[in-house]
Parts: sequence; structure tokens; C-alpha cells
Amino acid sequence: MKQFRDPIYNSIEIENYAIFIINSPEFQRLRHLRQLGVVYLVYPSANHTRFEHSLGVYHLTKIALDHLNAQLPESLSDRVTKIVKTAALVHDIGHGPFSHLFEQILHKNNIKLDGKQICHESIGCDVFRKMMQRIKMDVGMDDHDIDCVCSLITGQEADDETFKKYFFLNQIVSNSVNGLDTDKMDYLLRDSRSVGLGLTIDPIRILKNQSIFKYPKDSTGKYYLSSSQKTKFDIMQVYHTRYILTKIIYQTSKSIAWDLIILYIFEQAIKFKLIDIPTLYKRDVLPDDRILGYIQYLHQQMDCPYKQLQNKLDVLDYHNTPTVVFETSITHNCELTQNISSDIRAQKIKQFIQDQTELQSNLFEVVISDIKYGVKNQNPLDFLPIHNKQTVFTPTKFAEQYGSKSKLQSQSNSTNENSQYPQTPVRLMPPVSIDNAATQDMLMPNIFKETLLYVFIYTNNLFSQNQLKESIQNFLLSQNLNNNENSIQLLTDNCLEYNDIVPITISPLLTTHNNFPLPEDCKSDDK
Repeated sequence: MKQFRDPIYNSIEIENYAIFIINSPEFQRLRHLRQLGVVYLVYPSANHTRFEHSLGVYHLTKIALDHLNAQLPESLSDRVTKIVKTAALVHDIGHGPFSHLFEQILHKNNIKLDGKQICHESIGCDVFRKMMQRIKMDVGMDDHDIDCVCSLITGQEADDETFKKYFFLNQIVSNSVNGLDTDKMDYLLRDSRSVGLGLTIDPIRILKNQSIFKYPKDSTGKYYLSSSQKTKFDIMQVYHTRYILTKIIYQTSKSIAWDLIILYIFEQAIKFKLIDIPTLYKRDVLPDDRILGYIQYLHQQMDCPYKQLQNKLDVLDYHNTPTVVFETSITHNCELTQNISSDIRAQKIKQFIQDQTELQSNLFEVVISDIKYGVKNQNPLDFLPIHNKQTVFTPTKFAEQYGSKSKLQSQSNSTNENSQYPQTPVRLMPPVSIDNAATQDMLMPNIFKETLLYVFIYTNNLFSQNQLKESIQNFLLSQNLNNNENSIQLLTDNCLEYNDIVPITISPLLTTHNNFPLPEDCKSDDK
């Protein structure tokens, strides 16, 4: 057992098998990958890396497993818990330089590896498999265990009987059901503190108040996660913090301006063959953020440097980013908020501007970014089972996605007799919202997707800037949109419908729960 000091959790204990993974070159590379990419150029203190984030996710996952394992009639094997904790530790091992930004470069330039698109999850699996060939005896894993870890990294259900039965094991690190997972909770807490925002979420309180339930409408008999009613505000705080950080850190105009500069530098470096991506990715250790300095060094050694590339490299030294001439936020249903590629939507606007003006396409840039709460454009609380002392409330949309129709039909008679499920949807009262105020109209539509539109220009010419601004305003008018700031709907549960109320201790369909009642700290009367 080894301990790491951590500014978030004070101390993180690492088990012996994990030390072999941490001490590998593949994992140590994470020390040179900033968690927030180019954001350090906007927030100077945002220098934390994916190394400490990975340790934090491991720590939270260990806490979650210890708590949930105590609720099972038969404890999970060391092999199973090791797989989940290893997935937590290595979930970011496939990230390239500047993280998601580098993936944009690869996709935009159609760069493939062995005929496949490069994404950090699949690369992470390749890196992990290669690493484990050296240390799997030390770690104590066989090839099947390695396959299970890779499934968890890619967000898929592991092909293993234990993971199929105890589906909640697939939800801990990367939660495809409602987005509430240890990865998200650690990076939100770490990111907000690194830039001095001080936003507070309490992941340990959330994790230690989770429970396991067997959903009777699922004919496969899987066990799912539910969260305590008394932690609902904490959970909404997680989702809303993600929205806040996206607006004021991840997707601000300044951050995106730096993204554009770094994107251009990499594209030019690839074009002029200063770097070769497939070759870099076939090395034993992937490239990291230091590749930017490597590009600068190679360019300085050239007898005839490329002027356009040099201009962008100078931006890094002189901090002269493109000017944002227009930005707005859109929540209305329109062409700009459709569920299609943001690049396609941005290109349409760019073409409109070029048709209206004489501006060359290389003089300006249009960027569209969508902000969501984590479950596409839906309310994540719609997929979050909630429990109180003895009962699990499963939202209607959760039932639609994870309930088995055949199972539901076969149980319809017994359901009516025992009155375990209401004939009409019910709402948990009182309604709670993120700002502690209920929405005025409980039937109003909730909007959980916001589209940000930014327009940048690479010249200080005022005439060109005004021309660009006027053109984008004309485009918005053509879409029946004005330049009024909109705001995403505050996350609230007062419009949620709960079709299924599952008694934990008295339901004949949940006999396994008789053996493991809710933990004591879930049974207090406070909400």
C-alpha cells in the first residue's frame, strides 16, 4: 500500500497491484497532459494534469466499491473489484496532446491508424493491452480481465457474467445511464478548484448514500444503482457545475480562441511534415503536450521557416489571439441547435457570411458548441433512480429504456393486485431545483441543451469586423433569432414522473433485498 498526498482528498491510498501500473511509462506520460488543455493560457493556475485526476478517480471508485460491496449478500471477488478500480486508474491513458482538441485535429484531417479513426478510448485500450503484456503477472490479471477493463474504458458493458448481473459495476467510472460517475465528479471538483472558482460538490457524500436495487421490470435480473433522496440536491449540483464550468472555463471565447491557434499550428505541422501522426502513435509511449515545444524547435531549425506557421507560433509568445466579434447563446429549437455535427452547422454560417461579404474564409472562423447536462439534450434526472428509507422511485424514462416489455406484461396482474406500482405517474414532492426555487409552471418544457455561437476574426481592420458582425446578425434574423442572451433551463426535478415505486424490503419481486437493507446512513429522516 502506498499513499499520495492530494489537495482534494488529502490522502489517496494506492494498492500494491496499482503501483505497477502507475510506475509504467504509459501512465507516467499523464504527468505531461494538462487536464484542461489550452485553458492554462486563460487561467494561469489551470496546470493540473490527467495524472492526479486519474488517481482521484481511482480513489472515488474505491470508496464507491467498498460501500456498495457491503450491501451484497455475497461480496464481490477481489478480481472484479480490481478490474473496476484498474479501469478507473487507466481511463484516460489514451488521450493525446491537448486531449480532445487533438482528436478534433485528427478527425478534421481524416487521419487514421490502421484504417480506423483515432479516439482516445480505443487508443487507451491498445495502450493498456500493450502495457499489460509486460506487467500482467505483477498486476495479477489474465486476458479476460484485460478485456473487461477495456470494455469499461470504452463505456461498454463488460462481457462477463458478474458484470452483466451486477450492471451497476459498469456505471461507477463511466455512467451511460445518467452520467453520474466518479470520473465526472473528480474532474469537476478538481477543475473548479484549480481556477479558483471554489464551486463545491460532495462526491463522497453522494457515493456513500448510493444503493443497489434489482429492477423487476428488467427480465435479465440486473442490479442497478440508485441514489438517496437526501443527496438529490448534491447530485443536481454535480450536473449544474458541469454546465457552469463549460460556460465559464471549457467553452469561453478566450479558451476557444486559443483552441483555434493550437489547431492551426498542428494542421500546419502535419501539412509541412514536421510531425507524422501515425508514426507518433505507433511508438511505445504516445506524444504529450510537450509536442508543441517540439514543433517550435523543429521550425526554428529550418533554413526557410513557413511564414504562416511562424505567425501562429508567435501568438504563443505575444499572447495575441483572434478577436471575437460576436457571441451569443441559443436555446430555441432551430437549425443551429439540430443534432448534427457542429462543424456542419458552423460551415453553413461561414458560407452565408462569404456570400454576403468579400471576406476570405481564412480571415474569420465560426465556432458552434453545444452545452448539455450529460445525457444528450435530456434531463439526467429522468434516468436517475432515487430511494428513501425503503423505496426506490424509478423515473418513467428510466423504465422505458431499461424495463422489459415482456416482463412487464407478464407481471401486470400481480402488479395490480399488490398495488406495488401506481396506475398513473406520481411526482416526488416537494419539488427541488438547483436554485432552491420551484419552476412556476410545472408543465413548462424543460430545455437541457444550449448552443453557443462564436465568430472570430484574424484582423484588426474595423471595417472587416463590422462587416462580419452585420453579416452574422443578418443570418440570425433569417433564422428568426435575435441577439438576446438565453439561458439553459435550471435543473429541476419538479416535472419528473415516477411510474415505478419499488418497495425495497417488502416486494416479493425483490427478495434479494431482504438480505441487504439500505445502509444506516441512508435511513435518516432528513431529506
